[in-house]
Amino acid sequence: MSCTSCGNLGSNCSCSDNCPYKTSDITVFDGSFNVLEVPCDASLNDVLALLESYTTNMVNELMDSVTYVLADGNCLGLEAGSYGFQQLLDAVIAKLCTCPLAASITQTLPSTLAVTASGGLAPYTYQWVTQDNIDDVLFSGSTTSSTAVITGTAGLNKFGLIKCTVTDMNGCIASDVFLWKLPTVG
Repeated sequence: MSCTSCGNLGSNCSCSDNCPYKTSDITVFDGSFNVLEVPCDASLNDVLALLESYTTNMVNELMDSVTYVLADGNCLGLEAGSYGFQQLLDAVIAKLCTCPLAASITQTLPSTLAVTASGGLAPYTYQWVTQDNIDDVLFSGSTTSSTAVITGTAGLNKFGLIKCTVTDMNGCIASDVFLWKLPTVG
């Protein structure tokens, strides 16, 4: 369709009509659909700046208008009460930066691995998984204790990466990975 009335923004002109003052629409979803008008002669940097400004304003409104209610015993260690977005973000960042939990796997017997958790707050929970070669490396017994007994299929050069993830009472998480090889029977 050609643009017969370029000065009339209500017409059915498009950017391809090269009409001055014509805009193109970008639809954004921020809980509802909103339309941002972008001038057809806008550069990519102009469009990106417009989107950045829009999302910055949207985030600022979200930060100012939303209240979160936390109960006693929450994983952030905050007292029960109402908090704004920025307060929660600060608490999460502080929690991530101060999580002192560490995990270290050692081989205690040819087919037994043990993880040692240090730091954090006991009690700990454990989860052992095979990272690769899942057909060659199998667990014998529990995968939720501080030790894991590994079995493997018969054959030479059987190995696999074993990962243990440790979680403490505060929800801090640490993990370690161990390269296990099937013991050689001589």
